[in-house]
Amino acid sequence: MPGCNVTYLKSILLLPLLFSCSSKGEFKKTVFAMDTSISCAAEAEKEEDLSEVLSPFEYYDSLADANFHHYGTIDVYDINQASEPLEVKKDLYDLLRFALEMEKETEGYFNPLCYGLSSLWKGALHPALAGESAFLPSQEDIDSELEKMRNTELLLEEKEGVYTAFLSKINPEKGRASLDLGGIAKGYAAEIAKQKAKEKNWEHYYINGGSSTLVFGSSTKSGGYYSVEWKEDLPGKRLLIKDACLSTSSVTVQGVEISGKIYSHIVNPFNGEASPSFTGVTLKGEDAGKLDAYSTALMWVEPSERERLEKKWGVQGIYYKDGQVLEDRLLIEAAS
Repeated sequence: MPGCNVTYLKSILLLPLLFSCSSKGEFKKTVFAMDTSISCAAEAEKEEDLSEVLSPFEYYDSLADANFHHYGTIDVYDINQASEPLEVKKDLYDLLRFALEMEKETEGYFNPLCYGLSSLWKGALHPALAGESAFLPSQEDIDSELEKMRNTELLLEEKEGVYTAFLSKINPEKGRASLDLGGIAKGYAAEIAKQKAKEKNWEHYYINGGSSTLVFGSSTKSGGYYSVEWKEDLPGKRLLIKDACLSTSSVTVQGVEISGKIYSHIVNPFNGEASPSFTGVTLKGEDAGKLDAYSTALMWVEPSERERLEKKWGVQGIYYKDGQVLEDRLLIEAAS
């Protein structure tokens, strides 16, 4: 695999693989899951191994789906609809427990109960009927969704090998929020995929989770480093990376401009806002699942707090707006 591979964040382009002197084969496979194309390129014993490594994306796509029920399993959609605790697979239970851990670790900036609030903004910014224009939801509707989030608690229980999940109302007379794991599901699946790659003793590989989540082993050239560029958000900026993960949250793709401000599906769980003060953030770290939650959270963290949280989490980030760097601890760290 080439050390000069260039990965583009946003409008990703991965250059063709080059053969090394290894006896292993070089393969690439792409699947469609989580509303995007997800690919893996690896120096591996057999091509079938790539399907196994990519399988967590399709699997957790169904488990974490808040919009539709998937036949044969209990998923997030079912939990959102249930009026009593549901028995769930341990895999979904572990994902839900991880979501609660990330809510605590991000000091509430990542909130798994934001389905209603996020859907409210999506419906306003991307109207379902042809000919309708984007608009801003009313403050009354925003406040209603925030109140539901404050009135809801995700209860998880394990007893004698049986796992249950339930969304409980704190005040029975008020509304109940719904789960949305879109902010962590892809990163969580990517971390499991990375562990599968390690179990197969892969050294030279990468996993491209559709620009927002990237996992890198090492290249066979250029000291093992891959080259990453921001094609749209930060043209001309480049990062060399190996044996690490990247996660990006950005309003570039789904953002809609109204009255000079960009609004998106990434919502502030404290006040319901959907217009961050910058375009996006890219984080580098070791755990793809945690990075997914961290990058979502940092879209709303005050500038004075961002470096503190990066140090707390052991990650480095770069923040940008309109093609300009606002803060940089990622490229500086990589160059030092």
